[in-house]
Amino acid sequence: MRVKFFCVLGAVVMCAFFSCATTPPIPGEPRAVIRFLDAAELVRKYGRDYKVNPYLAPSGMLRGKPYEFVVAEVSISSPTRALVAIQGVLRDEAGELIAPLATFDGMERLWSDWSGSEVYDPRRQDTLERYYPRTLAFTVHRTRKVLVVFVAKNPIPRPAEAELSVEVAGFLFQQQLAL
Repeated sequence: MRVKFFCVLGAVVMCAFFSCATTPPIPGEPRAVIRFLDAAELVRKYGRDYKVNPYLAPSGMLRGKPYEFVVAEVSISSPTRALVAIQGVLRDEAGELIAPLATFDGMERLWSDWSGSEVYDPRRQDTLERYYPRTLAFTVHRTRKVLVVFVAKNPIPRPAEAELSVEVAGFLFQQQLAL
């Protein structure tokens, strides 16, 4: 009787130990969805004035509109912690570089130089800090949405093409926009 009990108990323990329930799930592949945003969508999501929306190019009475922005939204998802690297270029018809992707520090400097002081509009600064990555290489776990900007002199010579590449854990995602 005792031998039977231990045999059954041993079988149950072995089944539980080697069952699928104890095996970690196979993670899915990371994803990145890249969308270029137009001015109407930027206004709807982040405000209609460059004073609160850091993704609209600044303009003024005396200086006019010295910059033109091309904005992309990148939605990243990964079931495990993953390294993300974002690269981008804006090129003219001949393939000459018009503008690289702006860094977070570059965006802060642009707005600081535009306003003429180190004092930022808190709403614009908050939006920039919330959505713009501090560096273009960072770690993500689960999901994250970031916005990145090409800052070019106005007007961008047409035709031109913006190309954005996002690498997530070794998987490469690319998107182009013809201007």
